[in-house]
Amino acid sequence: MFVSRLDGNLSTLLASTFIGGNSDDWGYSIALDASGDVYLAGYTNSLDFPTTVGAYDRTLDGYHDAFVVKLSKDLKSLLASTLMGGNSDDWGYSIALDASGDVYVTGYTDSSDFPTTVGAYDRTFNGGYHDTFMVKLSGDLKNLLASTLMGGKDDDWGYAIAPDASGNVYVAG
Repeated sequence: MFVSRLDGNLSTLLASTFIGGNSDDWGYSIALDASGDVYLAGYTNSLDFPTTVGAYDRTLDGYHDAFVVKLSKDLKSLLASTLMGGNSDDWGYSIALDASGDVYVTGYTDSSDFPTTVGAYDRTFNGGYHDTFMVKLSGDLKNLLASTLMGGKDDDWGYAIAPDASGNVYVAG
């Protein structure tokens, strides 16, 4: 997977890097924090996908796991990286940050054991093939602050997420 930064006219490549492991890695969404550091969300099936010490989850749990990566704004340093998933396939599709620097990710899961948190809206995989997941991680990607599933008896996919200034979170899929 690659990450690149271009000037505002899209005429000059300012920085570019690759990140991933020995298999397939897909980046689907990007967000910047107040310092300009770069957050990415996607999914991988690389057993050696780079994660950082202290990250929430450093182990590929199914065939695909969602990932969240934080790079320095110059794209030269991996600041934090975590995986997210359960015993089956998990795909991260959208990422957003709130004013406090917490990280929100949505996507979809086939994992009956996808990690959820106490008090979540829905902690049960609802059937079909896919359920939407929504997670909130600390900005350093070390702590799972909130996580819920959402879905019915058919397939449900989360494709976009956005927190608002009042602490609510919107998801579309």
